[in-house]
Amino acid sequence: MTHWLDKVITLLQARTSNLRELAELAGEDPRTFYRGISLNEVDIEGQDLSGMEFERYEHELAPVANDNNVSTWIKLAASISAAGRQEERVALVIRSVLYDRAGGMEMLARFKDDRAKFAFYAINEIRRSLSESSEDEDQAIIASLIPKFFSYTYPLNRGRLLYFLAKHLASYPIVNQAIRFCLNKTTSMFVDAHRSEINELLDAAK
Repeated sequence: MTHWLDKVITLLQARTSNLRELAELAGEDPRTFYRGISLNEVDIEGQDLSGMEFERYEHELAPVANDNNVSTWIKLAASISAAGRQEERVALVIRSVLYDRAGGMEMLARFKDDRAKFAFYAINEIRRSLSESSEDEDQAIIASLIPKFFSYTYPLNRGRLLYFLAKHLASYPIVNQAIRFCLNKTTSMFVDAHRSEINELLDAAK
């Protein structure tokens, strides 16, 4: 019997960010699949979205892993896959695990790769680091990974990394502190381009 997460993993590993194709991979109608999904930060350049329904939603879709909410997980996977930046995909994967550890860890156990080098590295580090921890330790472990991710990613992308981490994870206090630590220790011009937005996101979560 096929597990519902198999469809989630299919979406996360899809070699496309086309929203119409992702909905079809999920076996859903592209016209209605993304109702309630914000297109903020999603790479939609060149995509044909005619006839598809979207709606701004102030909070990102949060997964709830039970039989009545499988479609929520599937929509989340499609949203992650459609994120144009690998840095945002990593932030959304982390948020999935912190919000719902059981479902998020099962997803990570099945998820083998990402289409980009940094995301592939980061997701493997998250999986390895959380595999033997308890839920109470997760925030601290993720916080300890933030400086490592910051150092690993290409300098040109470090500002974007901190921005997406702040956008999706600022509400987790320990992770918030780790993002701010990385922000405050650097004078990189590539980070400065996003500094005010990052600070606003971090401050607003207090």
